Amino acid sequence: MKSIAIVFLIVGVICFGIGLYKYSVYESHEKSYYSSKNAYVGGDAYNYIINANYFTGWSVLGACFFLSSVVLFATACIKEALDNIHFSQQKQNKCSSSPVTTSSTMNHSISRKIEKPEINEKPADNDPDVGDWICSKCGQRNRSYAVRCVNCLEER
Repeated sequence: MKSIAIVFLIVGVICFGIGLYKYSVYESHEKSYYSSKNAYVGGDAYNYIINANYFTGWSVLGACFFLSSVVLFATACIKEALDNIHFSQQKQNKCSSSPVTTSSTMNHSISRKIEKPEINEKPADNDPDVGDWICSKCGQRNRSYAVRCVNCLEER
């Protein structure tokens, strides 16, 4: 993706350069059409209007290619960083797991997994004074924000 971003950047610079050429170079020779630069019709005012439109078009095209190259380059850098993080996590997992596991390391890894809350899950709070309630039907302890019991769906 980075190579495509570099190609888009080069094309954008070329387009913007063509636009600047159309903007800055204008020579009108009334007698000889072939020696004129960026002259299309007989009047100077018409040629300036035409060249202004060319400049606008080429500049917008160059800006689009430039912005596309920035987005592609940023996406490639982010993807590369995520791949490096994923690779380092896989490497750590391979290094930490050994073929012979003692019971103490097993218990440590299990307790470490239990201590970590899942993503988008509130951490367990074992203090009953924070507003938790106990279901009268099944005895399940529920969080203070729950309207129904998570076990039997009985209302508070």
